Amino acid sequence: MTKYAFLAVIASGCGILAFIPQLYRVYLLKQASQISYGFIFINSVSSICWLLYSYLNQLSEILYPQIAYALMVIVLLIFKIYFCEIKSRRDPS
Repeated sequence: MTKYAFLAVIASGCGILAFIPQLYRVYLLKQASQISYGFIFINSVSSICWLLYSYLNQLSEILYPQIAYALMVIVLLIFKIYFCEIKSRRDPS
């Protein structure tokens, strides 16, 4: 780990911690209509870019947290699709 790599670890950890309350809220309320697909798409692109960058530069202090972040974005997308599908079945209007 380089001299300032701890900053990458802290930044990645904060990004992950910031995402957890949103996932919990969506799961708790069983509603994801307030989350836009644009938000999910931009986070997906960002995560893919960070994954590629950290992999190609062999920066494990960024790679592993980004894998966790990418998984959370995927879970949010699944929640969005699933809960919107449930809502559309309940409200056929």
